[in-house]
Amino acid sequence: MSQLPKLDTVQEKIEGLGNVLSHTSFNETFHGDDFKGVVFIESEFKQCDFKNVEMQEAKFVNCVFSHCTFVECNQINGVITGSKFYSCTWNNCEGAKVMRVNAVYKDCVFDGFDDEAAQWAQVNLEGTTFESGKLLRNSFMQC
Repeated sequence: MSQLPKLDTVQEKIEGLGNVLSHTSFNETFHGDDFKGVVFIESEFKQCDFKNVEMQEAKFVNCVFSHCTFVECNQINGVITGSKFYSCTWNNCEGAKVMRVNAVYKDCVFDGFDDEAAQWAQVNLEGTTFESGKLLRNSFMQC
């Protein structure tokens, strides 16, 4: 019986498994990476930068992000459930039809965003600000 190779990076896990489970990234930069349709489960990202990352239809389940930045990322049709974001910023990201359920956004900043027809259900937005951007046809339930 052959043993699976050790997969250390996010990209190695995506290429080898198709999904990312229980991964920790610290102070990494993801520039132009393709996370389209990838499921991230119980992963942690600390002080990471996401620049021009394709996150369309990606799912983040019970993940933790702290002090991360998202710049010009495509998060259309993404699903965020049970995840927590602490002191994160989004600049010029697209998030149409994103579903955010049972999530925490504490002390975060959304700036230059374009969120159309997004759903926010049971989301804690403590200390979070929405600066210049669009929240068109969004629904907020128990936030």
